[in-house]
Order: sequence, then structure tokens, then C-alpha cells
Amino acid sequence: MLYVKQTPEIEAKIVKNAFEVGINFFDTAEAYNNGVAEQALGNALKASGRERDEYVLATKANGDCLIPENLRATFKRSLENLQTDHIDILQIHWPNDAVPPSMYMPVIQEFIEEGSLRAVGISNHGCQDMQAVLDTGVPIISNQLPYNLLNRIVEDSVSPLFISAYFKIIPFCQAHGMGVLAYSPLAQGLLTGKYHCVADCPPGLSRSRYFDQSRSSMSRHGESGCEKELFEALDGLRAIAEKQQMTMAQLSLAWLRQKAPTSIIFGASKPEHVTQNAECVNYHLEDAVMREIDACTLPVKEALHGNPDLWNHTSRVH
Repeated sequence: MLYVKQTPEIEAKIVKNAFEVGINFFDTAEAYNNGVAEQALGNALKASGRERDEYVLATKANGDCLIPENLRATFKRSLENLQTDHIDILQIHWPNDAVPPSMYMPVIQEFIEEGSLRAVGISNHGCQDMQAVLDTGVPIISNQLPYNLLNRIVEDSVSPLFISAYFKIIPFCQAHGMGVLAYSPLAQGLLTGKYHCVADCPPGLSRSRYFDQSRSSMSRHGESGCEKELFEALDGLRAIAEKQQMTMAQLSLAWLRQKAPTSIIFGASKPEHVTQNAECVNYHLEDAVMREIDACTLPVKEALHGNPDLWNHTSRVH
């Protein structure tokens, strides 16, 4: 939570609303705005007046921060930013080919032994990368993955026509006792229903692999995208949501909740977003509706060609 910087008052209200609707898991990262997101969350949690054992706190380490000589300083900085003496879950934000798990996991194990860390998670790890982490012998409790109606690559395959090793990520997690934390559940706003055509989408969004590379100067994937499949899926989801008397966001979150990840991680820049998103627990979609939704979004899944990395042609997820 709290990726976008707001006033301290709004940030405190966001966290207050989260507690009021039963949310007690907060996820951030040292890389988000160079530690500012951690600081904002730490301040908001302090302002809430809640005891430390009333919530679960997760953050991430990434890139050069995984180098052993940097990792301890990075972790200490996260503790200070979050104003806590321990972090519940430290997650490896992305695999780093230059720094294998055998280098940084012993340092993380020391954090656990010292009492400043409770558990280890990973993020954006495919089966190959998960196995490399597991081979270190340090238990891994979760894998945070991009998972939503428009990015279903991490599921098991539902199509006999297109099979990818990436489709086995969630089954691999389940087989090895890892929880699945689903991030980007609303696909950066695409699943809120406010975008009806390419022209509606800002450059930061249209740089993804859903869109032709020419749509954004920030694009780096070099692909033609799947705009036709994307907007046909959005139109279909909009119609299903109207039929169910739900917003598209509510439909998307309810679908994801019924897919049973361990937790859904959503961002909130306004207090009311927390309340609205949490309402997904009050909806149950019938099996026929779930099948209709799956069929509506399958063309997008297949158009992404088995690559769960929405920003790069060559996936960073292995």
C-alpha cells in the first residue's frame, strides 16, 4: 500500500480504513520511491495507534541491495523507515542473475536468527528461480505474483493449444507450500472500467505489452501488443459486471478472490478505495459466471505468449 505519495493525513486515513474493514497485511518495498513508501507506511501505522502484533508487515529487497555487503544496510534502513524492530516477511523483489540466492540467503537467515525477521518470501519468481531459492534450504512462505483477469499467465494452462512453462508457476507454489500473493489485481486501472480505447490510456500504462510499442516512448518490449483482444475482453467484462449489478473492479476482485490466492494486494491512493476494494469479500460469482469471465479473458492470456513479464519481450521471470 501507499505507493503514491499523499499527505500524511490521507495516508493515515488509508491505513485506518484498512484496519476498520479487517485488513491487517501491509506490503511495501524499499525500491518504491527510494524508501519514501516505507516511510509513509511507517508513519501511518504509528498514527493508527495499533500494537505491532495486530498487523503483518512485508517489504522487499531488490537489485544491488541483494549483494551481501549491501543487504544488511538495506534491511536496517527498512526497519528504520517502517519504525519497527522486526519485519514479518522480507521478499526478494525480482530474481537477480548477477547475485544468486546462495549469496544472499545466508545473510537473510541471519536476520531470522537475530529476531529482526520472521519469514522469507519471494516476488516475480518462476519455477526455475523458485527452485534455486529452495535449494538454499531456507524456507520460503510466499511468492508475490502479477495476477488478474488480464494477466493469467501464472495459472495452470486452460488451453490445449498453447502450453508454456510459465503456466505452472502457481501449481509449483502450491506443491512447495508457498502462499500466492496476487499483486496488480486491477491491472493498473484497466479493470476499473474507466478505459474504453487506447487513447484513454496514459503513457505509463500503454508502455505495457498489451499495447503496440509505438504507443509510448517508455515502451521497451518491441512488440505489436494485443489491443484488439484487450479491449474486446474489457467490453465483455463490462457487460458481465452490469449483468451482475457490480462495478468492473468489484467483478475483477471477486473473480480473483474465488481463484483463492493466499492474499490480494491492492494499492490505494484514497481512503474510499480501501473500503470499495474490500467489498469483494461480499460477492460470490456462480460457476457459470466464472466460466464466462474465463472465456472472455482467455484470448488475452494466449496473446501474451506465455510471458508473465508485461514490460519486457524477454521475460525476467524464469
